[in-house]
Amino acid sequence: MLSDDVTSESISPDTKSEPPNTIPMDETQLDFNAPSPRTHALTSEIFLTKSHSDKENHATETERDAVDERTNVDALAANESMSCVGGGLDQDYDSAFIETPENASISEPPSLDAIDLSRDSSAAGSEPGTPNDAEKASTDGTDIDSVIVTKRKTWWRFWKGKEVDATARKGHSPRAEQLVSTTGLLMEARPVSLPVKSEKEERKHRAEYEQMIQQAKKKEQRELEKQIKQRREKCKKEDELANSVSTWKTDILPTWDTMRNNKAVLDMWWHGLPPSIRGTVWKRAIGNGLQITEDLYEIFLSRAREKLRIKKLNREFSTEIETSLRGIDHEKSVEVVHLDVSRTFPQLGIFQEGGPMFQSLHDVLEAYACYRPDVGYVQGMSFLAAVLLLNMDVSDAFVCLANLVSRPCHLAFFRVDEQKISAYFEVFKVFFNQYFPKLYAHFVSLNLAPNMFLLDWICTLYSRSLPLDIACRVWDVYFRDGDEFLFKTALGILSLFHSQMLEMEFIDLARFVTRIPQTVNSDELFSHIARVNITTKRYEQVLTAQLAVQQQQPPS
Repeated sequence: MLSDDVTSESISPDTKSEPPNTIPMDETQLDFNAPSPRTHALTSEIFLTKSHSDKENHATETERDAVDERTNVDALAANESMSCVGGGLDQDYDSAFIETPENASISEPPSLDAIDLSRDSSAAGSEPGTPNDAEKASTDGTDIDSVIVTKRKTWWRFWKGKEVDATARKGHSPRAEQLVSTTGLLMEARPVSLPVKSEKEERKHRAEYEQMIQQAKKKEQRELEKQIKQRREKCKKEDELANSVSTWKTDILPTWDTMRNNKAVLDMWWHGLPPSIRGTVWKRAIGNGLQITEDLYEIFLSRAREKLRIKKLNREFSTEIETSLRGIDHEKSVEVVHLDVSRTFPQLGIFQEGGPMFQSLHDVLEAYACYRPDVGYVQGMSFLAAVLLLNMDVSDAFVCLANLVSRPCHLAFFRVDEQKISAYFEVFKVFFNQYFPKLYAHFVSLNLAPNMFLLDWICTLYSRSLPLDIACRVWDVYFRDGDEFLFKTALGILSLFHSQMLEMEFIDLARFVTRIPQTVNSDELFSHIARVNITTKRYEQVLTAQLAVQQQQPPS
């Protein structure tokens, strides 16, 4: 019999060198009166020695698996014993594991009657006079048999837990292994210190787990179907665009003047222009009523560069030159272009310093500031020029920018004509109250004026507030329909998020309308825009009436 004085050296070399399945494992080798930590140390050494012996003798795969199983069971028992109140079960586990035959199957646990768990070895030899479980039971009136049955049930639950783990390891699919292990966690018996689950409760937990698994599978299936649907729609749109490119190039653009107002062409236009011919269509739709040539662009670009060069000269010389140009103060705005360019589509990274279009954007904006000194450069123009540069070359972008800004609505905003700007805001209020009176009243109650969001929407043609691809489609239809489409788009956005906006307070609503969610769907948005029936005639009537009202107002 081994005692507390037993060490690793006391184990005979013959015992260590024995092949697998010959290590003495009966309980006579262990002193059950030894303290619990000592017994654990000895048990661990026996398993380590056995593992080392297996490797040296090249044991079969089945034998090594049996050792791993027993080692895992021992670790599980040790962890469980740490959580037991008083630690009174730990050595019973040790004795049970050591007495188990090495070639025993996990799925065939030993008989409960064959496992002697009546000894409370943790208390038997820890200190003289310390009562064990049997003694405690006899003194406090507890039935000794109930204590033994409780320990045997605990040992049985360990075997069942290992059976579940062994089943999980047999699976070939990581997903199946994950599900089995999760099931094992859900069905794991409670700690010894808590009451054992009833069959009803276990059935309930199993049903809840199966329900969670089914819900997760259904969610994954829905997401997969959604992705497949999106891919199909994307492929369908790409095919439609590829077919429309041919139609635009062969049938529409060669006869632009006669085909522009064709009903079929207008319908194709509504659904968006193919990116490959977008720049060409935009140039024809915007036109060049200002008769700007490429040479004129080069002249004003040279003037802008000279302006910047003068700025870098010494102060005395610069002051002298500036005095001679006192009448064109707005040309000084070329000096602040670089401040705004870096904030233009930062997510693209092509208009920032070092980007491929950094200098081109500077050239277009600086040339325009010198071309229209009465307007100069105004914040928001950089987004207009950037979108144009994404679809055409530099000189064409300058021509289109100049003609675009000369349109009545944009010219009023960029020249900061207060009367006309107020008139446009009133036009928007009229249509807003007409189509969405409840939401309009909500905006009024929060004192959220149109100038807090409509100014940015119009000046940038929605290119800063909407995703770029949707903004380009807005540009497509704007060049088809004119200024009234800017107000239809604004009302379409409000219609799309109508119910959400009604629930928002001032801060959230102001933030929302200045940064529309990037997840907005293009077709869904345009379906709401199509419901806003603002004809050109109706728009002009309301605008004329509001301009007359503003002219009668005394100047502020």
